Amino acid sequence: MDLRETLNEKQPVVAAVAGGVLVLLLGLGLLRCGGGGGGAAGAERYMFDLNANKLVAMPASTVAPAPGPDGGTVAYDEGPGGALVDAMVVACDGCDDVAPGQDAAAVAAAGGQIVYLSRYATNEREAVMRMNAGETLDDAEMTRAFAAMPLIAPPDARAWLPEAAPAAMEQMGRVAAVCPGGTFEVCRP
Repeated sequence: MDLRETLNEKQPVVAAVAGGVLVLLLGLGLLRCGGGGGGAAGAERYMFDLNANKLVAMPASTVAPAPGPDGGTVAYDEGPGGALVDAMVVACDGCDDVAPGQDAAAVAAAGGQIVYLSRYATNEREAVMRMNAGETLDDAEMTRAFAAMPLIAPPDARAWLPEAAPAAMEQMGRVAAVCPGGTFEVCRP
């Protein structure tokens, strides 16, 4: 039996697998967009200060790693960079009690969870910022900006992995497991 015959016989299974893959890709795309730069004027989002170990409210257009409120930096594998990284903060019963200045334990006590952190490599941040601002980039900058892939880490460890790495995808997928039934709210300041 050739592949075409097998696929024709197993159409419900093929459709279910294709649908599952599509839902997963759409979900990851929404999570990536929800945690990244951009957004309406005045919109804010949560970032995590790696030096203070607390949530910080920043403009939605901020590209991580960004300098902290005190100008703080962190030594990443590829070199020094800002201490603020994106934080995927979710809650099952609303985000009203989640607030800037909270550490992971206070976020949990408020009914939320910091599921993962993300940032760009320090050498990619400038190109991504300029592209997001609509500036004209030379060929090298354009290549760097389009090739930039967020790095993902669990909130309690600083093992930064490319977004497409299986362990990073698993960490991002934990968002849906935070709340019973997989229904959650992404928290914003």
